[in-house]
Amino acid sequence: MNSQTRSASLALGVPLSFAHLALAQTPAPASLSGTVLSEEASICAPHRPGSLGSVKTMEKSKMSLLNRFITCAIGAPIVWACVALAQTPATGSISGRVLSEDGRTLHATVTLSFAKPRGFPSPPRRTSTDANGAFTFTRLSAGTYALCVQVAASEPAPANSPFVDNCVWPSGQAPITVSAGQQVAGVVVTAPQGAWLQIRADDPDHVLPQALPAKGPALLEPELQLILKGPDGLYRHARFASNDGAGRNYQVAIPLKTAVALKVASSVAEAFDQGGNQVKDTDQIGFQPATPTDLNPVKFTLHRKGQ
Repeated sequence: MNSQTRSASLALGVPLSFAHLALAQTPAPASLSGTVLSEEASICAPHRPGSLGSVKTMEKSKMSLLNRFITCAIGAPIVWACVALAQTPATGSISGRVLSEDGRTLHATVTLSFAKPRGFPSPPRRTSTDANGAFTFTRLSAGTYALCVQVAASEPAPANSPFVDNCVWPSGQAPITVSAGQQVAGVVVTAPQGAWLQIRADDPDHVLPQALPAKGPALLEPELQLILKGPDGLYRHARFASNDGAGRNYQVAIPLKTAVALKVASSVAEAFDQGGNQVKDTDQIGFQPATPTDLNPVKFTLHRKGQ
């Protein structure tokens, strides 16, 4: 018996076994009267025993029942499988590369999300680029998608011109529309470079916690928050860089030619600029550098509230 014959036997064996078992357990009628179902009747319709007139007719009826059983057992799943496959929508994909502004391939994390709200939870998907800066997202339903990139810290960049996280700041990347089953290839995502905004907070009164965890203070530390507002109206925070006995240093990469406003908030201190003027938590310090050299460090001093 070859492999095809064995496969067929396994596929048909179970239905046939149940069919024979059903036939063996069907009691013979004491008085046989009536007619056999016509061929026009449904092959899956129940068979009612009647008068078959002879043992030969009885055997023929049993074979007819067996044929109907096999047809229903094997044919119905195939039909339903075909219907399910026909109703499964084709999925698409998006593939491309991440490049620097001067055309270098970059190692980065690429995030894909729907460009517009969908009315139901749709968490973003993420992937990392390979050695050639390439990425791919598969099994995508039809829709319009947005891409953003976060370049790895290991990628070299000029000291005063870091890569900007355009998952945090507005991205100039155009949305990508994928139709059902469409494979969109050759997408190029350019990682923009910006400027470092350096912020120094002098703390002569030691109003800020002096003992800090290894990763620095919490991002939403109530004692001091440095909040940046972009043109999209959303808020970001400057990141803690280092501290010393006289204060702390913060920094954040901001995009060029983009209006950014800085706010200083503290639950324990009042902030003063280098001219001695108080910086209230409602004040905004504006920036819009055209080049990295246009951005000067920001310095302010903290004093305990009520003094």
